[in-house]
Amino acid sequence: MNRDSHPNPVSQKAYDRINAKIADISEALANASMKKAAAEEKIIDRTVNSVVVNSDGTWKTRGHTSLIGVCALIGANCGKVLDMEVMSSYCKGCDSDKGPKLGQK
Repeated sequence: MNRDSHPNPVSQKAYDRINAKIADISEALANASMKKAAAEEKIIDRTVNSVVVNSDGTWKTRGHTSLIGVCALIGANCGKVLDMEVMSSYCKGCDSDKGPKLGQK
């Protein structure tokens, strides 16, 4: 195959748009799956407003030095993820409010 027969790469704008769509659809599917799992857990547990859960979490890097982590709640009876949250110990707003770097205060 010669070099000229390869398709052109997508533009950054098109790539970002495709990634945004994938993220939106993935989030919607995950939320629907977790909602279904929570309903299943309530049926198994025979409860209305509470369920027993296990939780687990991890950091992006070892040694708890990462700024990014994720935590999941898992139904004790069905063993499925009922909720999850990506967490960050970094706040861009707090970081940008450190005052002027140059000049007078």
